[in-house]
Amino acid sequence: MGQIPRKQRRDLIKNNFKEISLRRQCELLGINRSTLYYECKEPEICDVNLLNEIRDIWHKYPFYGYRRITQELRANGRKINRKRIQRLMVLGGIQAIYPGPNTSRRNKLHAIHPYLLRDLAINRANQVWMVDISVPQQAA
Repeated sequence: MGQIPRKQRRDLIKNNFKEISLRRQCELLGINRSTLYYECKEPEICDVNLLNEIRDIWHKYPFYGYRRITQELRANGRKINRKRIQRLMVLGGIQAIYPGPNTSRRNKLHAIHPYLLRDLAINRANQVWMVDISVPQQAA
């Protein structure tokens, strides 16, 4: 059932079909029956207001994660659970800025240039100059 998108497969199911039961239709189309009964609900207004507060704190401190944002909100007088903050941060696409793993490892695809001044005795001003012409890579 990988060719037809799930939404179209869900639309193929008929509730009042006499020959094939609803359970069998779901089985043939590869859909869970629980998805037939699920209705999306609108986000609550208090969640939207709280998400705006979280976003304001995050804009001020983009390196704060859910723990520090929870502490900030509690310091402002909000009684809030860290799990709710986590859920709203995921919902709002908010994530702390932090360095990724292995940031000091070298890239084996980059060229290694020899150090040309190793055996040179530098004994006067302006004898050696250094310029970095490498192009910085864009962060992904």
